[in-house]
Amino acid sequence: CKYTPAGNVAMSSGATSAPWIVGAPCASCAGSCSNGYLCNAGSNPTRCKDTITTMTFNGVPYTTCASLIQATEKFATNYWCTQQEPTQKICQLTCSVCTVPPNV
Repeated sequence: CKYTPAGNVAMSSGATSAPWIVGAPCASCAGSCSNGYLCNAGSNPTRCKDTITTMTFNGVPYTTCASLIQATEKFATNYWCTQQEPTQKICQLTCSVCTVPPNV
């Protein structure tokens, strides 16, 4: 298969992501799949996942969304997901900002 650009997708965190999404063909771009196997060029496949690596909040490093969210509950109910996640965008799946498409 050829991808444009070729190779892995680099993220702002420095991590890399494969240029495909595991699951059924076209599951992440059901509305933009004309050949039945690959998303159309220029489509925006749904990649619903948490991207946290290490988030330091109030001087404490967190490496999972669950621990970060639990620790910030002392500020308010659902504090991280309602107050911080809209700008940080590192716990999108855990905070239910997005959903994983069926068959992905």
